[in-house]
Amino acid sequence: ILFMQKILEIYFKLYAYLENNKFLNSIKRSLILLVPVFMIGAISLAIQYFPIEGFRTFISTEFNGVIHSFLDGVYKSTFGLVSLYLVIAVSFYYSKNFTKKESLRFYSSINSIICYFIFFGPNFFSESKVDIFSYTNMTNVFAALISSLISVHLFFLFIELFLKVKKTKIEAKNELQVAMYSLCSMVVDALIFGFIANLIALINNINNFNDLVTYVISSPFEKLGP
Repeated sequence: ILFMQKILEIYFKLYAYLENNKFLNSIKRSLILLVPVFMIGAISLAIQYFPIEGFRTFISTEFNGVIHSFLDGVYKSTFGLVSLYLVIAVSFYYSKNFTKKESLRFYSSINSIICYFIFFGPNFFSESKVDIFSYTNMTNVFAALISSLISVHLFFLFIELFLKVKKTKIEAKNELQVAMYSLCSMVVDALIFGFIANLIALINNINNFNDLVTYVISSPFEKLGP
């Protein structure tokens, strides 16, 4: 009985910690918000690859493949852009820990989107033909989470430190002044992310921040192989 009580105490303490953790709570709420996106994408994928060959042939060939193209478009606009949706959601929810002013939270989300695209690296902007979905699909989720959390922190950090203005004072200002303060912070954040992105691109076989995150996560598992 004492052992079970100890286990329950540890469980409830862990649950309370996870529930009150600002990072994890923002991520949890963001994923819940994106459930409809996941559902729509999953349904379109299930219809495309329905386990009856005749049905799949009908979807692929009838009406000159219009049905298949439509379902493929639905999938790409959901799972293909899920990392971008996650950046918007996480930055919006996480910024609530810094301010209650909706316009500031909006600018924070815009800042996170800009920083996320900058983290795609210099090759993204120099390529003539860019497959945007290869940068915003499910494989970029971890990079999206990290960049959105960092960009929100930097956004409010530079408003307070760089501009020497406290959040409480900004919240009392009019929308034009809030926009100007936010713009200054966005410029600084963009410069920092751009500098980091160019440093990352100097690493061998690493083109952007997502490549770096993928390498860091996968490298320990590669050593487990034969």
